[in-house]
Amino acid sequence: MIDSSRHLSGGFLCALCVIFAACQSAPVPRETYYQLAPEIRQETPDPKACGTILVGRLATRGFAGGRGIVFRDREDSLEIQRYSYHRWSEPPASMIQDAIARSMRASGLIRYVITPAERANADWIVSGSLIRLEHYPNSLPARVELEAELGLVAANSHETLLLERYLESEPAASNSIDDAVRAFNKTLERLLVRFQKDARTILILNRLACR
Repeated sequence: MIDSSRHLSGGFLCALCVIFAACQSAPVPRETYYQLAPEIRQETPDPKACGTILVGRLATRGFAGGRGIVFRDREDSLEIQRYSYHRWSEPPASMIQDAIARSMRASGLIRYVITPAERANADWIVSGSLIRLEHYPNSLPARVELEAELGLVAANSHETLLLERYLESEPAASNSIDDAVRAFNKTLERLLVRFQKDARTILILNRLACR
């Protein structure tokens, strides 16, 4: 007589082995890292360029401070999610700070552009915060949004000379992460152009503050 309980146990163990083998053979997704690398146009140096400007670290809010790329399933969704295997190579606020510094150097308006690492005195300080950097893969078309608040402060008087919130949106060629990152770079390029234009007016009017 066949022991049915032993037969069932053996079949169950075989099934577990098959499931375990399938799980073991499934490839682990590869983590991919991305950079914010906007194109920055070199301007003709202003012969009256003077002074030093410090581009400070940007504050962040919520997910904007991490390296995970953030998305929403729907534009009106209150749920914010992060991709599991797609990350920024550095915190985006740090990459945007670097892009602002490079943009100010390329503007030709300022003699020296520094960051907190230089530990030098400055005539003006760029400060601000990164508010949102989000992907909407299911929009028609798929798109991204970048929102940041940027300001310009006189270092000696601590007077706020400029404070603006910048919001940029850019459609992506597809809902892929690669196309999203390309679109993010486009939004950052436009933000830099807008901030540089706003800062130019202020800096020209305040050249008497140059050291």
